[in-house]
Amino acid sequence: MHTSKTRLWKEGDPYRFAPKRRGDPWEQCMRRVDNYDDEMCRGWKEDIDTLLVFAGLFSASSTAFLIESYHWLQNDPGDLTVALLHQITLQLANTTGSPPSNISLQGLFSESSAAVRINTVWFLSLLLSLSTVSLGILCKQWLREHRRDTPTSSPKETLELRQIRSESFERWEIPIILAAMPLILQLALVLFFAGIIDLLWNLNYAVAGFCTAVVAASVFVLVWTTVVPAYYLATCPKEIDTDEVPVCPYKSPQAWLFYQLILLFPIKKLKKMKFANWAAADLHILRNHFPNTTPRVNARVHLLRGLKWMVNTFSDSTVMANHIYHILQSFTSEVAAIVTRQQEDTPKDVVFYNFFRNSSWDPDTGRFLAELFLRQINSSSQSRSVADSLGSFWNLAVVDFIGDGKH
Repeated sequence: MHTSKTRLWKEGDPYRFAPKRRGDPWEQCMRRVDNYDDEMCRGWKEDIDTLLVFAGLFSASSTAFLIESYHWLQNDPGDLTVALLHQITLQLANTTGSPPSNISLQGLFSESSAAVRINTVWFLSLLLSLSTVSLGILCKQWLREHRRDTPTSSPKETLELRQIRSESFERWEIPIILAAMPLILQLALVLFFAGIIDLLWNLNYAVAGFCTAVVAASVFVLVWTTVVPAYYLATCPKEIDTDEVPVCPYKSPQAWLFYQLILLFPIKKLKKMKFANWAAADLHILRNHFPNTTPRVNARVHLLRGLKWMVNTFSDSTVMANHIYHILQSFTSEVAAIVTRQQEDTPKDVVFYNFFRNSSWDPDTGRFLAELFLRQINSSSQSRSVADSLGSFWNLAVVDFIGDGKH
């Protein structure tokens, strides 16, 4: 009797169960890389456009104030005229015949310290705003060249070119420059506020008090939204076993810079974890979130909430309902029942029947509903307990398929 010897699989042998090839792998990978780069650069461009609009409006506003304030640093011609007229009056009024005393016109003008402070901060504010505009234009030019579509001889060369540009982008600190632009503009805004407050306190205490309160509230919001997200991230435990995740949505470049500064101080209570950006930090928190869930459901809390939101938002669309159905197929019947707001012990066929009831007008959905109905009728477990668990399923099925005589 001939017996064939089974050959052992060894390294170098052709794969027998390798993943099937679906299209050109280089093309598919490069398409995903391009989407990643496009999304990143699109966000930067949108931020720059917003900053340029705000900087233009802010520069125009601050210029209107500077047109008046810079005169406070000059000798007023009207004051000189008054001094000359005063001297002439004294000469005409001199009846003794003695020569009039010379009045020195020097020293008649002396700018106040308040005028110097106000003009200093306002001119600095205007210059910072205009510098932001100039920097924004440069950054848009850099981004355009960074994402320029350059013809290459192969996808490999395309990937090489992309990697060279990406590494030089990081090496020359362009992301840091982009992140610094809103900080510069916010500094200009704070300086402008300081000049207004200084001016008002030299004019009227009542007006200055109200305006100071408004400026203080605005600055407090800026400081608060800078400190809070950094604090939450720095104090977040490495493993989270509660339902709520301490992720603060006040994410901004200045908050990220503040978090980086926190890491420099030797504070024991802080969890010094370094991340590339806010997205990396959020993903780390998500993957280290272990909430208490019932063994029967065995699904993450935020996954259940996300599925519920998706069902509530998109289930009225027949196309989306079809996609949601295939997603729920990968979960247990308990999860499918919970996210569709049904009893946890509802059978899966009943869950999908109730889920698709409002889409029965669609031919494909209608046939599927009929199948679900027949599956329950032909089920071997038609005991009283199963009938009770079905609840209103039978009544709904009778109305949908028998009651009106059209199905």
